[in-house]
Amino acid sequence: ASHPARGNLYYTKAGDVSRMYTVNFESAAFILTLVCLIYSLTVKRRQYRVSGSFFSKLQNQHFVFLLLLLSNLFSAASSVGGVWLTEVTFPAVGFWRYLLHALYFFFHSTLSICFTLYIMNVNGTSIGRSRLFYILFVLPYILAELLVLTNSYTGLAFYMDDAMVYHRGPMMPVLYGVGALYIVLGFYFFFRYNQAVSRADSIAIGAVIVMASLGIVTQAVRPDLLVELFAESLAFLMLMILLEERSGHIDLVTGTLNRVAFADANRRLMQTNQHYSVILVRITNMDMYSKLFSGREMEKLLMQLASWLTELGGGQNVFSCGQEEFAVLVMDSGPAAAALAQKILDRFEQDWKS
Repeated sequence: ASHPARGNLYYTKAGDVSRMYTVNFESAAFILTLVCLIYSLTVKRRQYRVSGSFFSKLQNQHFVFLLLLLSNLFSAASSVGGVWLTEVTFPAVGFWRYLLHALYFFFHSTLSICFTLYIMNVNGTSIGRSRLFYILFVLPYILAELLVLTNSYTGLAFYMDDAMVYHRGPMMPVLYGVGALYIVLGFYFFFRYNQAVSRADSIAIGAVIVMASLGIVTQAVRPDLLVELFAESLAFLMLMILLEERSGHIDLVTGTLNRVAFADANRRLMQTNQHYSVILVRITNMDMYSKLFSGREMEKLLMQLASWLTELGGGQNVFSCGQEEFAVLVMDSGPAAAALAQKILDRFEQDWKS
């Protein structure tokens, strides 16, 4: 998402605002995004319990989705607060008025890069990239944020005149350009690797892109109508319902991802030419065990197996492919995969006590 077309505010000597902004949409954006964030953080879904380093978390679509919500939430809050403070004439609010403008651009730049990173995580193009790729990928974002963070000294992005009226600076097009760059990259990764996701997911992402784009275009035509963040919050709501809330991709007994999710993961990895291994864990004589133990005991055993494999395989890489079979995806086709397989074999040589 790019930065909105925020026009200048002009005051008469009496302090009246000659151009007014409609913040109702951004207030609604704040409320809607807050609801989505609260739901995502409190829902009992495995995909939101992401482990590993911060860099590995950035390669998880669910973690990046939370970053999208946070960025949109803070963007809406700072935008509404900044517009509200334009009607306050006390000199003491000048600092807070400037700070809210700066926070808006800071979080909205974060929103732009997270948008592209989310698409890359959905279709798997974030996996297996070199360090140089990520340095180049994040460089425009760093430059934009440095421009915002140093703006209090340079005034290049925006400045406040003696009457504390907001004006765009000469380097403001750079912030717009960085946002546009990440939109273009998001479009590229979406269309270039469209076959890496299912048709339903592809349609969902396409609808989200269209909705967010309509908000950008509408606000570009009507700068006083702050509708972009509201359109983006609606887009995030669609993402949460169609892609994030994976009730249809969760095995009801074990809580791990199911066979459908396993097929999606393999499609994504194969279409992006990734090298990986699949370890299949099959429980033999399952029918005999089912006759010896009650259904509740068997479910408890399967849950223990799934929990152990999940901890061993890194959470999202474990799938339940049936009542007696699990699959573990390992992003390695060499010694690491062989070592993991040996750990599984060694553990199954021991007893399982429920």
